[in-house]
Amino acid sequence: MTDAKLPPLHTGESDFLVIRGDKCLYVDKTPHLRGLLAVRSASAAGHIPSLEHKYQFLARPRRFGKSLLINTLEAWFQGVPPNHELADASEAATWPGAPAGWNRPRWLWEGLDAEGWHGLHGWHPVIRLSLPLPTSLDAGEIRIGLTTHLRNVGLEWEDRGVPWGTAPCRPLPGLDVDPRDWLVFLIRELHRHYGVRPVVLVDEYDAPLVEFIGTDVDPAPVLRLLRGLYGVLKSSEADLYGVFLTGISRFSQVNLFSALNNLQDLSEMDACGALCGFTEEEVARHFGSFLRHIQKLVPEFRGRDVIAELSHFYNGYRFSPEPEAPSIFNPYALLMCMQSLHSESARRHAARGQWPTHWSTSGSPDFLVRLVRQGRIRLPSEVDGNSYQAGSSYRIDHPDYVAVMLQTGYYTLRGGGDEPLRVEYPNLEVRRTYGKELLEAYVPGGGTVPVERLRDALRTEDQEAWCRQLETLFHGIPYDNLSNEGAYRAVMHVLCQLMASFSLSESHSWGGRADHVAFIDDQVFVFEVKLNSSVETARVQLRAKGYARPYMERDREVTAIYLNFKRGRDSEDPPHIECEFERLHP
Repeated sequence: MTDAKLPPLHTGESDFLVIRGDKCLYVDKTPHLRGLLAVRSASAAGHIPSLEHKYQFLARPRRFGKSLLINTLEAWFQGVPPNHELADASEAATWPGAPAGWNRPRWLWEGLDAEGWHGLHGWHPVIRLSLPLPTSLDAGEIRIGLTTHLRNVGLEWEDRGVPWGTAPCRPLPGLDVDPRDWLVFLIRELHRHYGVRPVVLVDEYDAPLVEFIGTDVDPAPVLRLLRGLYGVLKSSEADLYGVFLTGISRFSQVNLFSALNNLQDLSEMDACGALCGFTEEEVARHFGSFLRHIQKLVPEFRGRDVIAELSHFYNGYRFSPEPEAPSIFNPYALLMCMQSLHSESARRHAARGQWPTHWSTSGSPDFLVRLVRQGRIRLPSEVDGNSYQAGSSYRIDHPDYVAVMLQTGYYTLRGGGDEPLRVEYPNLEVRRTYGKELLEAYVPGGGTVPVERLRDALRTEDQEAWCRQLETLFHGIPYDNLSNEGAYRAVMHVLCQLMASFSLSESHSWGGRADHVAFIDDQVFVFEVKLNSSVETARVQLRAKGYARPYMERDREVTAIYLNFKRGRDSEDPPHIECEFERLHP
């Protein structure tokens, strides 16, 4: 898909300076900074106005642009450092208050909404903390990791010209100093050296904590460590201009930010709904040249609404309880999709509706897989439509299924307003991804789910082979996760998603709702699932209610599949499966 007129894509790159310096495609998010960086109207003449909200927090799923947001704020407050490869004094615009060597090149904000108002906040040194993932759950090792990270921040400022150890600058502390005292030192010394209050940016504040979820390790020592670290942000209020934190999780009952009683949580605010990720309007405007080029290369795409197809696969996230909040594309998934379409093979598959699924290969949260394998997250009675209360959080030691799924990006908000607020899968990519990861987490030994063998057995209506594969799969599922009929239907729902080109669950007809309907090529399979009942009961219900009738009008094969899972209420043995196929049409 090479075309000299197309801007480079910044897949795998979250450094705002590099993206702008290399003239990569950048979807302008600086209009949203107007609210984020709003200032108080009253300020003394010649004085830099204070932020309206000094402490702000944003939770978003993985691969959703949080690091790029933090990088953008870093560039906003301090521009290009003197030792940066992109530093060029000849390109610098005037910036009152910036130390010698620091500049803001014209190309940095040129063409963006920020071009007309950047500089309002003046120059501020930035202490950026990208908390490292722990290599172990030992509190001592996590403490050393945090101290080392803070020391590297100090050394970075030394490279930028801060003469640590030369009066009046004090020398950097040693690695034996507590992380809390390290942060106090950096904040106060940078304020003293530059005469300007620093900004603290924390990327992935929860990185050291999420690794504890689904383990038996007591997180209390690490919680105390982090409370002390984040408590500095409040005790150093007089030395700080602003604090911005991002993360995946919204933990309850850990009180990490108990001192920050004025912390503004942006996570579910309607105005911040499009702060990270892309709206459909932004995709049409910024990716239009890519999509037109694809239509030239692939005749099958001509005349098709490609944006609607992309939306079905990658769009659908909503972060505000308000029903009018924008629907958001996953930025990583869409950028990687555009990158993949450089391949002729990927374009051919996309033309057949098989769009790439890069979000799934970017790595699932390890703790989610652990919880599933341990049975500590139960399958819901219904896969879609779980109710949700705005502002929900969860405890490290008692994870809530819906909150975990929402905050990791597998669920998103739906409803609201006059309807009850609920959560559902955001799009087809995530629906299929979660199904595959969920089932593979259940399979003994971490093997793969036999989706192809199950699909082939359905196509050939090989009842014996299909039931044998299904029984093998269910034998690997923790018995705690199969407590009711809804749990069995949930597993079957995921299987249908993986086997079929299209599937429905709880599909409505005039007689009621079929448990599942799977479409494979020109075949339709209608499922009725029972627990501790009988195949005959399933048959009678499906026929009496006419669940298959809506699919028998066209010239295609329709097959009913009656399933009955037999398992004692308190039994730890795997379920016995009774299964029958019946051709209904023609």
